[in-house]
Amino acid sequence: MVTLKDIAIKTGFSLSVVSRAMNPTPDQKVAEKSREIILAAAAELGYRPNQAARLLAKGRSASIGCFLPAMVGELVGKIVEGLSKAANQNGFAYQIYFGNSLEDYQHFIDHCRHTASTGMVSYLPWDIYVDKENDSFYRMLASLPANSSEIILLNCPDLKLPHVQTICIDNYHAGKIAAEHLIKRQCGCCVALTENSEIETYQLSLRSNGFIETVTAHGCKYEQVRLNNKRGFQPNDDAHIDKLLDLLKKHSDIGVFLQTDYSACSFYSQLQQRNLQHLIGKEIKVIGCDNIFAGKILSPSLTTVSLLEPFSALGEISMSTLLNKLVKANIKVDLTKLKPQLVIRESA
Repeated sequence: MVTLKDIAIKTGFSLSVVSRAMNPTPDQKVAEKSREIILAAAAELGYRPNQAARLLAKGRSASIGCFLPAMVGELVGKIVEGLSKAANQNGFAYQIYFGNSLEDYQHFIDHCRHTASTGMVSYLPWDIYVDKENDSFYRMLASLPANSSEIILLNCPDLKLPHVQTICIDNYHAGKIAAEHLIKRQCGCCVALTENSEIETYQLSLRSNGFIETVTAHGCKYEQVRLNNKRGFQPNDDAHIDKLLDLLKKHSDIGVFLQTDYSACSFYSQLQQRNLQHLIGKEIKVIGCDNIFAGKILSPSLTTVSLLEPFSALGEISMSTLLNKLVKANIKVDLTKLKPQLVIRESA
């Protein structure tokens, strides 16, 4: 690891001069020519400033608390990948807490207070989607002193709190590009097969909105069919299959967009149970959203909107944004990486 001492040895300047040149707010000025020489040497040596040391010097903790959904999945793994990349590159420690309930979140908040975490990166607990009238989560965040911790929330609407910022992947674009592909395939009717409205999350509603608004903007026929599920991705019945079969009586083929690949896998299974799997990719064109590994090995393989890259970018961008707030790290972020891309396979 390159240190300020290494830069001092290379340039011939004293350690104190090098330190002031590398400091964005030095206590004394450094001649511009000297500063240019020092910065050039730092770049050549691959020097990375220890951002965490700046907080420690001010008597503040350099620990970041992260709250993520308690589910084993590729998307959560991708967020962790991005978070760790940004934190490790800038010398920050981070602790990840997994949970789904408001009780889990309260434990997370208490833990962050106990460890004096200087910042948080957080998903919303699942309970919020089940009990939408419960404002416990909002009150938890509002109770935190604005000057003690910066908070980045992931994939949720803006809460309009002074110390809270939200960063989201472009879920609307996910639905949009799915619709555009089915329109290009000239489907007689485009169907949004969506989750039960009682548990539909902010992300899922944006995906269906992007899909439906794009289809209607092109003047194409569409239907929205709700799944009968209370929690999770397995519907309680297959009434939606009957609705799709009724649509096939009116149209030569239909295009179906599901908000997640998990729902798409369940959809495949239900069609198979009724000996209708031969319709996939032909009369029923199917697009999922996630790009989990299972979609590749379905038969026919699942066309999907890939969120793997945006979720990795979400982790990296959220951590980088937090560090920029905490220590003015000036880490560049590229928000275009939050846009999903279509992966075309056999099902559509």
